Amino acid sequence: MIGARFIDGIRGGIRRRERWLRAAFVLALGIVAYLSLKPGDAGEVYDGLDKWRHIAAYAALAVSGTLAYSTRRQFWALLAGLVVYGAALEYAQTFIAFRTGSWPDFGANVAGVLIGMIAMRGIMKALAIGAPERPSARGDRLRLR
Repeated sequence: MIGARFIDGIRGGIRRRERWLRAAFVLALGIVAYLSLKPGDAGEVYDGLDKWRHIAAYAALAVSGTLAYSTRRQFWALLAGLVVYGAALEYAQTFIAFRTGSWPDFGANVAGVLIGMIAMRGIMKALAIGAPERPSARGDRLRLR
């Protein structure tokens, strides 16, 4: 009886942590959308760091998304979803005053996604963490590899 309560408490804690991580990921998506779609300034001067900002923002999205969704299937869906998200925001910028979407910006978005996802995949593999996806033929659980 005590063991069952203990296990249920652990599962409840994991669910709460997943909810917080997913909420943080959604917040990060919103912040990137806001920064991408806010109207530009006519006198805005580019300092050469624009592409690095794209890389950093999308790497942060990839890291937070990978923490929130850690199974193998979710990993690949997240990768595809973030690439499409970056393309959609670049396209949407063409309709915003003093903003332009560009292929180099989209390339920086994809680079950031790849950097963040590859880094997190390596870290999770090294630490052997990640939500189990399905049982293998031996009966143990597969982890993100």
